[in-house]
Formats: sequence, structure tokens, C-alpha cells
Amino acid sequence: LISTMCFPFGGFSNLLVPPTDKGLKLGDFLRVAVFVHFVMAICLFIGTRYFDGAFDLIGILIGYMGIRNNEGYSIQSVLCYCFYCGMAFFWAIIRSIMFFAGAPIDNIPSNWQYYFYTGCITAGPLVYLICCIIAYHLYTELKNVINEMNNALDGGMGGPPADYYNYAPPAQAAPVRADVQQQQGGFRAFAGQGHRLQ
Repeated sequence: LISTMCFPFGGFSNLLVPPTDKGLKLGDFLRVAVFVHFVMAICLFIGTRYFDGAFDLIGILIGYMGIRNNEGYSIQSVLCYCFYCGMAFFWAIIRSIMFFAGAPIDNIPSNWQYYFYTGCITAGPLVYLICCIIAYHLYTELKNVINEMNNALDGGMGGPPADYYNYAPPAQAAPVRADVQQQQGGFRAFAGQGHRLQ
């Protein structure tokens, strides 16, 4: 289910929303943010943080798949990328605090790769935060488009008449009197006293 939501390859749950002018601008901003995110992932590989770099590439792919088509953005992928960057920001803050506090961290390079590692530790929280904020604003804009489309669809189909729910069944017809029946069809209902055979 998660793969279907985050990687829109034409499945039934792939909801493409046509962006507004504001959505297109946010999409352009997110493309730049995703590119910066990609550069940081390469720097993580250079700084010997292979697992972090590979994990970032997955998130980058999710973000790119969400905004690759200007005719329709995948709201599921945008939301998944927003969640990913939010969680990455949380862990990047913890990793930065541990690094600058002098806590022991495994696999810290001691040669020229150390500068790439330090740069990613320092810039990582800011990159994740910016990507998360832009993705959130784009998701909100796409959600507003969906709500407007639903409202227009409900109004275009039309609802029941104003007095539909106030409809009352027709009153029951009054019984026809015997004299009226005689006039209508010559038949007169029996009105005497009945006797039973002994």
C-alpha cells in the first residue's frame, strides 16, 4: 500500500491533480529543493554515510515522482515526501546534537571525506526542513483543488427539490356511501339484519 501511494506508476490509487498557478510555482520550488536534496545525498555517499545516502535517494525518488508531470501532480507522493523529510529532519537534528556535543559516533572519516560528512551534518536539518515546508504547502494547495472540484461536482449534479423531504403521502380516499354506489353502478350494499339457518 505504501509503495502504491508513494510511487505512482499508474495504479488505481494514483491521484493526479491539475495544479493551479500557485501550485506550479510551488512545484518549481520543490524541484529545486529536491535537486539540493540530491546533491546532499551524493555528499553523504562521499562522506562514507552510505546507508543515509541510499535512504535519501529513495525519498528523492518519491518527491520527483510526485511533481514530474506539470499537467498533474501526485498528491500521494507529495504527502509521502513531506512525511519523509519531516522524519529525516527529526533524526538529522538528533545526529547534529550528538556530533557537536562530542558524543561517540561510528564510522566518522578522518581524511578529506570528513569535510563532506561535516557539511551534511550541518546543512542536513535545514535542507530537510525546507523540503518539508515546500512539500506541505504544495500538498495543501492540491488538496484545495480537490475540494473545489468536489464542490463543483456536487453543485453541477443538482440535488433534490426543495420540498423533497417535506413530501407527504396522498390522503386516503373516503369510503363511498351505499346510495352513491347505487347511483354509480346500480349496486346497493346490504344494510338489513342477517339470519342464520338453524
